Amino acid sequence: MLIALVFGLGMAFFATPRFNISLTAMNTVTRETQAAEALMTDVWGASIFNKIYMLTEAASPLGLQAAGDRLLPALAADTAAGRLDVGFLPAMIFRERP
Repeated sequence: MLIALVFGLGMAFFATPRFNISLTAMNTVTRETQAAEALMTDVWGASIFNKIYMLTEAASPLGLQAAGDRLLPALAADTAAGRLDVGFLPAMIFRERP
């Protein structure tokens, strides 16, 4: 027991632990999950997780258009102030009816 303790302490001075961690090289997910992730990247692009998506809902298409019209000034102000890089609302294309 004493010999093992002395040996362990002696080896502690010569130990150089290396931690090579590559998350992309880890294959802890199934092939189906990898295929689904590849499909999602192909459809939505590689930077989907670097973006923020805000979804709105309404009872009718006109209500959805009205909600977009209310959000448009705030989105434009945030983009102009530099808080958002780019933003898009359908209200940018389909303007409010007079």
